[in-house]
Amino acid sequence: MKKSQIIMIWLLPLIVIGGLFNPMLGYLVLAMMIFLLTLSFFKGRYWCWNLCPRGSFLDIVLSKISVNKALPGFFLKS
Repeated sequence: MKKSQIIMIWLLPLIVIGGLFNPMLGYLVLAMMIFLLTLSFFKGRYWCWNLCPRGSFLDIVLSKISVNKALPGFFLKS
């Protein structure tokens, strides 16, 4: 598990819950979406593998319950 994954798993829920009490955090979410969409355009899957909260969560959870089978080839192609 990467340090960036641990940070991102907790960052998004904190912002969403904080948005209930401070609506200005909605602008932070918008800025994050714009930045990360731009990053994904230039870096491709770097976002999904390292920074995405959902991907990080699934990576951590599924690694615990995985049967350690190899992924099909079409998942590994760009």
